Amino acid sequence: GHAVNSVPALCIAHLDIRYESPDDEAWFFQKVHALLDQYRTKPGFQIELVGGFGRTPKRMTKPLKHLLQA
Repeated sequence: GHAVNSVPALCIAHLDIRYESPDDEAWFFQKVHALLDQYRTKPGFQIELVGGFGRTPKRMTKPLKHLLQA
C-alpha cells in the first residue's frame, strides 16, 4: 500500500499557453520566475524552467472571439 499523504520524488508540468502580445509573454515569465524563486532556496527543492513560448502572439480579433464563443 501507499501512504495517503505522500510526496512524489519528481513533478513535471507542461503548460500550453497562448498570449496576445509580447508584453504578455514578458509578464508571464516575470510571474513564473517570481514563483519559482520562492522555492529555489528551500531545502529539498530543485526547480528548473525549460523551454519557452514556441508560437507567435495570437491577436484576439472580432472574428476569432466570435469563433471561440460558438
